Amino acid sequence: MELKDRDEIFNLKIALLSQCVSISEELLSNLEEEEECVQILSKREDIILELKALEESLNDKTKAICTKAQETKINHYVELLMDMNEDAIRLIQKRQSELLLSMKVNKNEQKILNYTSYSQVRNDSSIFC
Repeated sequence: MELKDRDEIFNLKIALLSQCVSISEELLSNLEEEEECVQILSKREDIILELKALEESLNDKTKAICTKAQETKINHYVELLMDMNEDAIRLIQKRQSELLLSMKVNKNEQKILNYTSYSQVRNDSSIFC
């Protein structure tokens, strides 16, 4: 792909970054669905790889031709994506903690049920002795 025009390069970068933002929003709204998350992350990775390929295809001179306004807009998208990633990490960690707590409570309840069942059986069997 031969991109020479500054605006063409900028528009392509913004389009890819915008897709990343949309996919990240989709991820944030579907964190409860593990299978969905895997598919969403795969889509986002594909877009990121496209961005990386675009950057690698540009020479240093071509990379430097963005205007300050274009650079600011690109940086805004990147910062937004980083913030969204931090939000996703925080929400995943919260969900993980909730699941771990639920598992601990469930395990303790099982121990109590097993103990009471064992105690009942023991008490019931002592009647027959």
